[in-house]
Amino acid sequence: HLSIRRQRQMCIRDRFWVGAGHRIDYANSAQLGMLMGKMRFGYVYEWPILKSYLLPNPTHEFMLSIRLFDGGENIW
Repeated sequence: HLSIRRQRQMCIRDRFWVGAGHRIDYANSAQLGMLMGKMRFGYVYEWPILKSYLLPNPTHEFMLSIRLFDGGENIW
């Protein structure tokens, strides 16, 4: 199954981020997180649109990412 996603994120004071997303014919999402040095913590709440058979109920996602190498741009 191929899914096309549109997403916007905004960083606040170089420490917090918020965002929203939409997967065409699938679901909408709201995101928030915190940047702490090389670590990034985040939470995503995703709810289905219409009656998506792939996502019958809302989901909660927690994430932790750690940057292992320094240098280059900060990639979201």
